Amino acid sequence: MEWAVRENLLSAETAEQLWQAWLERKRNVPQFNFANVAYYFGALIIILGMGFYLTVAWENLGGGGIFILASIYIFVFVMIGQHLWFKRELKIPGGLLVSVAVCLVPLAIYGFQRMLGIWPDGDPGNYANYHIWVKASWFYMEVGTMVVSELSLI
Repeated sequence: MEWAVRENLLSAETAEQLWQAWLERKRNVPQFNFANVAYYFGALIIILGMGFYLTVAWENLGGGGIFILASIYIFVFVMIGQHLWFKRELKIPGGLLVSVAVCLVPLAIYGFQRMLGIWPDGDPGNYANYHIWVKASWFYMEVGTMVVSELSLI
């Protein structure tokens, strides 16, 4: 830009406007920096903690407890994610929190199914087995997660 101003190809005002427009355009582009790595690592820890490592603790709550607690977590993550995305214009952390909420959908659906005893192909067993074995009774969890993930893109 400085070269173009020195060569009288651009005015100083036009060069400054172009520079500011470029900076604004690149503002929400993901970058490999410490803050973004920390955001992704934090989201990974939340997803692993909620979905995998707490399966035994979740089972102790019973179906209704799993459903209610997972639903509360989903609501909180969506609300904070939307606030960051729309109000603060922090696209990466906002999007990651909504992604965390989507990752909790199978757990909420599992709790709902456990609470009501709704299993299309018989009780598939503990939620921990969800990540190991494919069973027809996980159908509602899989379809529900796909629907919610599509809705999260809106």
